[in-house]
Amino acid sequence: MKLQSKKIGSVIVVSIDGDIDALTSDQVTKYIYERIKQEGTKLIIDLNRVNFMSSAGLRMIIGVVKKCRNNTGDMCIAAPQPGVAKVLKMSGFENIINFFESSDLAAKEFNGLS
Repeated sequence: MKLQSKKIGSVIVVSIDGDIDALTSDQVTKYIYERIKQEGTKLIIDLNRVNFMSSAGLRMIIGVVKKCRNNTGDMCIAAPQPGVAKVLKMSGFENIINFFESSDLAAKEFNGLS
């Protein structure tokens, strides 16, 4: 599991490299919560390098969305792999979270750029 973050304007982009499951979801959650605490609640989770997500990953995403929104921010998903996107959509996430093809497109939306 490799986690990285960067800022694009006022938005935090967290890139995850590895599967998100019961063994890794706590590590991901702690990393993201620390970024939120330090840098703000506008967040993009880049799933470009995540090939598998279990129900623990889904719970992690719900927790992060709630944390962001309860603190006047928001969260979106960028570049999910087809299998992960399918799981997210089948679970109804596209009704509560915006999906983007890339973190750059998501950041433009967050930062109000066109």
